[in-house]
Amino acid sequence: MMHAEPLLQIENARFAYAGHGAAKPTVDGVTLAVGRCETLGLVGESGCGKSTLARLAVGLLRADEGGVRVMGVDVAAAGAAARLARARRVQMVFQDPYGSLNPRLRIRTLLAEPLRLHRLTTPDQEKSAVDELLRQVGLPPTASDKFPHELSGGQRQRVAIARALAVRPQVLVCDEPVSALDVSIQAQILNLLRDLQQQLGLSYFFISHDLRVVRYIADRIAVMYQGRIVETGPTDTVWQAPQHPYTQKLLASLPPELSGLQAASAV
Repeated sequence: MMHAEPLLQIENARFAYAGHGAAKPTVDGVTLAVGRCETLGLVGESGCGKSTLARLAVGLLRADEGGVRVMGVDVAAAGAAARLARARRVQMVFQDPYGSLNPRLRIRTLLAEPLRLHRLTTPDQEKSAVDELLRQVGLPPTASDKFPHELSGGQRQRVAIARALAVRPQVLVCDEPVSALDVSIQAQILNLLRDLQQQLGLSYFFISHDLRVVRYIADRIAVMYQGRIVETGPTDTVWQAPQHPYTQKLLASLPPELSGLQAASAV
């Protein structure tokens, strides 16, 4: 259940990319909130505005209207210190772990960079801090000597999650974090995210085009269509009794049996 004061709040956000003129905004008046230790799943077709909304949530884009609050603070209207604090509180895990990791840097450097930027460790503590981050995501300390291309897709995504965790955030914005992985690896990453949520008290804004993945991990679901939120509710309620025609269409497009995700998750 979401607490009265959400950690992450998107308020009537509108955003249109430059050059679109009078075209319909990519994000069109979206209001959402993510509570403490909650997973809010955002689902919709490719091109509906999900990734743009994710970038608004972490400050990579700035809303044309409306805004984003982190723990009640409108960071866009605040100073540099508040923006740096938001970077610590809200981190992002991207869809493509290979594209989001600098291929020229070893894993130890990739994980140490945010620690240095936010001055979270001393030089003497850095190695042990990197080892602990790897342990948290199920990788051995020897992984720190490797380059991203020497790891599998699932291992790279674990590194991307570890990098996001380095600054001890309260919210992870996960933008299609398992869509590029095989079903069995998807289940491993989803189970890892669940375990980390329990261990660290994290909240997730989890974005996916796959309703089955969102059903597995989310407490609540928001359905996005053409830049707008058309339905929200507890996961089981939306799954069993969808109200909006678009949600009904999404569910009707699924095969009668669920994918191998849930079976694989039990392995």
